[in-house]
Amino acid sequence: MLSKQYILIVDDEKSIREGIAENLSESFYQTKLAADGYESYEQLKEGNIILIVSDIKMAKMDGLDFLKSIKEKWPNIPVIMMTGFTSYYSRSELLESGASDFIEKPFFIDSLMNMIANILKNLILQQKNGQ
Repeated sequence: MLSKQYILIVDDEKSIREGIAENLSESFYQTKLAADGYESYEQLKEGNIILIVSDIKMAKMDGLDFLKSIKEKWPNIPVIMMTGFTSYYSRSELLESGASDFIEKPFFIDSLMNMIANILKNLILQQKNGQ
């Protein structure tokens, strides 16, 4: 039996994480939600997380620190970083720290959905090729 697989949405703004989750569920993706990096660790420990979409600027834990800790503990989980503070972090800094991709707020939900679909498609191809 196949276990459920989830996309974890991490954002300290409830309306944003719930809005993304709602759009993902309309496309038949299963989601889990967390308000910060610490909450997300509990979700990650439970397993079955295949992708993380995380804000960078969060109250309890900086998103870049969160990204680095994810890549240390769960290096194979792709992470899309979101921010409204592009001058704070450069795209190259995020990608060098292990982000799979980056999207600037505000964004069109279709852009994020395409990004997610492409990353998941690449994951499936890697699994089929035994990587």
